Amino acid sequence: MSATGWPAYRQLLLQLVRDQAAYRTLKRVSIILLAGALLIVAVALCFGKPLAGKGLLALFLWANGQMWCSAFLKGAIAQNRPEYASLVPQLRVRLIRLTAALCIASSLLLGLSAALLFGHGGYALLVGGMMNVYILFTTRHGWLAFSPAAIFLPLTQTDSPDKIALALHHGLGEPAVAALGSLLLLALGAWGLRTVFPQGGDAHWAWFKRHLRNKDAVRSPSQLVPLTRLGAWWQAMRSSRYQAELRADSRNGGTPQRMMIYALGPGAHPAGYVTSVAGNTLIALAVLALADGHVKPGVFALMGIIAQWSILMAALMYITSVVDGAQRYRTEQEIFFLSAGAPAQASINRLLGGAMLRGFFTVWLATLASVAGIDWLVHGAAGLRGVTFMLATLILPLACMMLRNYLVMATVSSPSWSTLLVLYAIVCNVLLSVVSARFEVPWFWLGGAVAVLSLLELYRRWRKLLALPPVLPAGRLAV
Repeated sequence: MSATGWPAYRQLLLQLVRDQAAYRTLKRVSIILLAGALLIVAVALCFGKPLAGKGLLALFLWANGQMWCSAFLKGAIAQNRPEYASLVPQLRVRLIRLTAALCIASSLLLGLSAALLFGHGGYALLVGGMMNVYILFTTRHGWLAFSPAAIFLPLTQTDSPDKIALALHHGLGEPAVAALGSLLLLALGAWGLRTVFPQGGDAHWAWFKRHLRNKDAVRSPSQLVPLTRLGAWWQAMRSSRYQAELRADSRNGGTPQRMMIYALGPGAHPAGYVTSVAGNTLIALAVLALADGHVKPGVFALMGIIAQWSILMAALMYITSVVDGAQRYRTEQEIFFLSAGAPAQASINRLLGGAMLRGFFTVWLATLASVAGIDWLVHGAAGLRGVTFMLATLILPLACMMLRNYLVMATVSSPSWSTLLVLYAIVCNVLLSVVSARFEVPWFWLGGAVAVLSLLELYRRWRKLLALPPVLPAGRLAV
């Protein structure tokens, strides 16, 4: 970077700060990350596991830096438009250089943290570099997101990776392995940067159009562009029940109670989430059945935990879709309430709250049944483990976010909701894993208590919602 070019780089970096909504979200998530790291470290120290506490502290510090890098990468890709790639002088080159610098800084942060906490930063540096390279390639080619599973599962059936890693460690040493690995990752990173920042052309136009539509896939799954024919088939299967019910109710005139769920958009209909839960459960059971007896017991148990949380996340994503849909589909709500089939003003809040809660508990019960099936396969006994039930009940308090005053609610970024919920899930999972490994805890009783308290809070919010004026269309009084 030349001295004369620094102001241009500085302006690109300052865009993170000038986007006030994104900047506030990043600051809040950073504070939550720090608080979660300190809480987990304190719990680990109390239970006599300082090594785990140090590892999680390094991981959370790196995750914080990675979050800011990902936010910059998202904006950089949006700026590298096909029409700008060749017309705006040096824009693409500057974006590539800044992204490379931030990725290297993020990897160095993880390596430095590991070096200070454990005395071995070289391997952590390689892990950080591999994650950054993985993010670059999956940003351009979404199907590569499944590559770790395709690589990891075959390797767990043999001890060759352990032997190769030990041979490299003892033969070359950590500094040499880290240096050689860094050179390889730099080459892959350069390839990944050129891949994620194309330089105009028809391929750039096609990918950029797909990227713009898929940005909102979390908020509106119907906008997702399938990558393959199999993806198109699965998307059609996932939305078939919603489309069929919408056509039937539009043709025959559905009741206001049934029509209310459509005012929140396709993401608020539970049918797609139940279909996804069923599909993910079948895939998880098939993978676990194939892995049973061919991987180490600890790896097999970890695979079960990952599968369960991937299924439980459906209930969390339903909450974000409902809250986001209430804000996003304001125009559709205005049109609906002007139609002849609109409910009476006095019953809008009651019908809205009922539709939200029915959808949420439909999805939540489906996830609960699915994780019980995975528990059966992993632990060899029919039923639901107490700690798994506790994890599932910890989702219930978050359902209270749906019953709110949408009348005065300003627009909230859906990715920020998703990030906070994922962090909540990680913290809960880690804390329960640490506690269950050391103590015998009556998880069913604790989970039951959480469920009862959550239901009481839902009832309180329900009563408060009924006392408000009609909260839809949303945002009419937002400041």
